[in-house]
Amino acid sequence: MSEYLLEILTEELPPTHQEAGKSQLKNLFQETLKAQRIDYNELKVLATERRLIVRIKGIAANQRAEEEVIMGPSRKVAYDDAGNPTQAALGFAKKLNLPLEEMTFLDTPKGEYLSFKKIHEGLATEEVLQKILPQVLGSLSFPKNMVWNDSGVSFSRPIRSILSLIDDHPLPFSFGGVKAGKVSRGNLILTSNSEILIGHAEVYDEALRESLVLIHEEERLDLISKGFAEIEAREGVKILPNQELLQELVRMVEYPVVFTGTFPEDFLSIPGEIIGSFLQREKRLFLTEREGRVCPRFVGIADASPEALPNIVTGFQRVVKATLQDALFFWKHDLTLDENALVEDLSNTLYGENLGSYRDKSLRLMGLAENLADRFDSSLAPTLKEAARLCKIDQLTDMVKEFPSLQGKAGGLLLKEKGYPEEVWKAVYEHYNPVNVEEDLPTSISGRILSLSDRLDSLCGAMATGQEFSGTKDPFGLRRLGNTIVKLLVEGNLPFSLEDLLEQTLLLHVPEETAKREEIAGKTREFLHQRFRFYAEEVRGLPYDAVNGVVKTGLDFLESDLKRIEALSLTKNLEAFQKLVLSYKRVKNILKNSTEEYSLDESLLQEKEEKELYQIFQVVSEEAEPSLSSGEFMKAQEALLMLRPFIDRFFDRILVMAEDVNLKNNRIALLRSLSSLFERVADYSEIVL
Repeated sequence: MSEYLLEILTEELPPTHQEAGKSQLKNLFQETLKAQRIDYNELKVLATERRLIVRIKGIAANQRAEEEVIMGPSRKVAYDDAGNPTQAALGFAKKLNLPLEEMTFLDTPKGEYLSFKKIHEGLATEEVLQKILPQVLGSLSFPKNMVWNDSGVSFSRPIRSILSLIDDHPLPFSFGGVKAGKVSRGNLILTSNSEILIGHAEVYDEALRESLVLIHEEERLDLISKGFAEIEAREGVKILPNQELLQELVRMVEYPVVFTGTFPEDFLSIPGEIIGSFLQREKRLFLTEREGRVCPRFVGIADASPEALPNIVTGFQRVVKATLQDALFFWKHDLTLDENALVEDLSNTLYGENLGSYRDKSLRLMGLAENLADRFDSSLAPTLKEAARLCKIDQLTDMVKEFPSLQGKAGGLLLKEKGYPEEVWKAVYEHYNPVNVEEDLPTSISGRILSLSDRLDSLCGAMATGQEFSGTKDPFGLRRLGNTIVKLLVEGNLPFSLEDLLEQTLLLHVPEETAKREEIAGKTREFLHQRFRFYAEEVRGLPYDAVNGVVKTGLDFLESDLKRIEALSLTKNLEAFQKLVLSYKRVKNILKNSTEEYSLDESLLQEKEEKELYQIFQVVSEEAEPSLSSGEFMKAQEALLMLRPFIDRFFDRILVMAEDVNLKNNRIALLRSLSSLFERVADYSEIVL
């Protein structure tokens, strides 16, 4: 078995483009190789800041042979009573240009049929790959593509070379005006982009490593970890962890070097949160501390030679010092501002087209946050109303105008300095969290409710004004808003009804036009259901059929809805549960053809099996109710299991569609009652067995 190696060398790929390329390449190669009947042992897709790499080990030399069965006439038609071939049989053989003796009879559910098995020999894998590789690469899409030459091909970044090898020989093809060959290139900075002739696919890793390119992310992370440990030991500091920043930087270097620099201690009068946010978000640097206090030292990661490193450190120190000088000036100036005057001045700052000013947004948030506080804990209402009133004032501060990533934090710290209660300033400080589904939630309940209110207002406002997204394009960040709303409702201990949240928020945007409000609510509901599905499947890794089963019954209290999916995913592969699913599917099959609602009349239950089913239904309903109400869905399912033998006996011995209309309708009503009980957990018919 051979190894195939593909490397697309480009100009610098953003981290998000690397992830998009890796994911798509893996899926495309899996699907294409399967469709082309090409077997392999292992498929890996890797990425660095300049490369997308596909490695296929144990790839077959040829496509699998394909057997085609060509059906002819039945035995009765092909041969007469004397056993002689008829014109039908002879015509079938003539059509295939084959002697009748090479035909065989094939058993089918409809009887024996004259047939011929035709074997299609597979093409050479190399021949197939040469045809499909340009198609696969041309199918890739990125958050933003570009065209860079006369070929008209669009890609994330201009392609500079393509390496395509099967074992030790090149597999030539062209894409984007670039011909594939046996040449790669080393580290752009550390080896001056030197050419590397790859003699065999199996030596690729080592050849690039010698040219200071680590293609495996794990190796780059290990090198960074060792660099961090050396600095911590030498300088006596602790590097504050930031996993999001680390994941970004490890994808921006091919041979990472860790460096450290300092800034004047005078700047420590700026709140540590602002220094840290500035270093991490604005300059992609790590903050350090000693004995719990911020140190005037930063740590960075770069592709850099030992000779160039001192200049890099000096450059960063100069930039950090200059920017912190600005930050200190802004901070001192912002402290002189009157927060109540800033609230009024928000009226002059546009929030969004047809959405009013930031003052208008603050007023909406005051109403919404106070309303949610009353539903959760009325003692929080004054705190949340005040936090909502003040949460956007930092839009007018010099700090946020210069460093937008500090919004929320700058406002919270400003209010802290002015003596506001911790519950107020901390809610303001945290209300932009989480930025994405990986980031932590606000630590306080007030912060979570304010964050949820802010996101709901932004999403519903966007929907009400017709902002859209499609494919990979999402200019208004609606998916991110939806994802974080779901995260807050699932993980934030906020037991709010989604339906109620949409109603309350949309009343603020569309107060009078009921029909329009209902239309927007429908679009927003569907959008958030999609985001919940994404969260359950992609973030929590729950099986799609369990997700389908719960979504099909309707979503409202998302934390509880996720618990239903988790319970379903834990039981779906158990034998007893699978038998219950089969029983439920029998119930569902009867009900799918009945749209009428009927009342159950116990006096019309005549047969033993239907009486027993009704009796056990009552018992199970009573036993399951406490578990269903408290969200203990595993325990509720244990109760539901008691129904299975009674459902099976009912279907084995009772004709649901009886001639007597009253009996038929009553039995449908019984089954609908059963279905309603099941669907308080899920629609079990969605489970794939």
